Amino acid sequence: MSSTYSPDLRLQLVSTGDQAGAWGNTTNINLGTLLEGAIAGWQQITISATPQALTANNGSADQARLAMLQFTGASSAFTVYAPPNSKQYVIYNNTSYTATIGNATTVNGTTSTGGFTVTIPAGATTLVYTDGTNFLSQINYLPGSTTVNGSITATNHVGPGTGLTGTASSLNIGGNANTSTYLAGGGVGYLPYQSGSNTTTFLAPGTNGYVLTLASGVPTWAAGASTGVTSITGTASQITASASTGAVTLSLPSTINVNISGNAATATTATSATTATTATTATTATTATTATTATSATQITNSGGWNITPSGTKLYFSYNGTNVGSLDSSGNFIAKGNVTANGTP
Repeated sequence: MSSTYSPDLRLQLVSTGDQAGAWGNTTNINLGTLLEGAIAGWQQITISATPQALTANNGSADQARLAMLQFTGASSAFTVYAPPNSKQYVIYNNTSYTATIGNATTVNGTTSTGGFTVTIPAGATTLVYTDGTNFLSQINYLPGSTTVNGSITATNHVGPGTGLTGTASSLNIGGNANTSTYLAGGGVGYLPYQSGSNTTTFLAPGTNGYVLTLASGVPTWAAGASTGVTSITGTASQITASASTGAVTLSLPSTINVNISGNAATATTATSATTATTATTATTATTATTATTATSATQITNSGGWNITPSGTKLYFSYNGTNVGSLDSSGNFIAKGNVTANGTP
C-alpha cells in the first residue's frame, strides 16, 4: 500500500505495514523538517516574476509550508500565489514595491481563485491567513488594552474613537477619520490651528461680530471693517438688493418734491421749487412760485423768456437770450430800444 499526503501541510502519511524498518526516516522528515518549518520555518524568497507561485511539494521542503516569508528582489509591484490550502503566514515585504498575496486554483499555479487578496506595502510586515480561497488579515480586533512602543500609522479610522487617550510620540492617521469625539485641550467655539511643526494650538472664541484674520501669520479675531452702507431707507419698489452679489439698486420716482427752508446765500439755478420761504443754496431754480428771501442769486429767470443777470457793476435784462437793457451801480439805465417816461407800462 502506498503512502498518502495530508491536504494542507503535505506531510507523508505512511500506510499500515509500509516502510518496514524505514518509516523512522519518513517520520523524522515529517516532524523535524516539514512540521517544524510550518511552525517556525523562515525563508527569503527572491521575486523574479509576477505572478509568482510559492513552491509546494509532497513530503519534502518547500516555500508554501513555511511559517515566515521574506520577499526580496522585486523590480516592480508583484503578486505571489499560495496553494489552495488553509495556512497562516508572517510576511515581510522587504522590497521597494507593493506585494499582493492570494490563492491559486492549483498547487504551484498562478491562476487566481478569484477570492480576496491582501496587499502588503513596501517595507511592511503583516500576519495573514487563508482558507484556501481567500487571503485575509490575521488580526482586526484587539479585545483588551494594547501598548504600542513606537509609531502607529492608520490609513483609515472608523468608530467613535473613545478611549484613545494619553500622549503618542507619533500617531499618524491618514485617510478618513469618520468620527472624532473631541480634540484634547479645546472648548466650545475654539478653533484649532498649527502654531508650529507638530504643535496644535487653539484660538478662543472672539467677540460677536468679529471676523477671522491673520496677524503675523497667526489666526486672530478682529473687528470688521466699518466701511460700506450703514443705512438704507425706502420702499421695496425704490430699493432692491441682490442676495448673490450684494449690489444695491435705487429706483427713483418720476417726481420728487423738495421743501427747502432757511437762508439761500447762493442760488445759481433752481429747476423747480413750488415754495421756497428761505433757501440757503439752490443750484438751479427754473420756477419759484413764492420766494420770501433770496440773499444772492446769479440769475433770475421765468417761463416768459425774461432773464435778469448781475455781472460786475451791471445788472443785465435780456429777453429770449438777447440783452435789451442794463442798469449800472450809478443808476444809469441803457435801453436797446426807446425809453418812454410817464407812460403806461
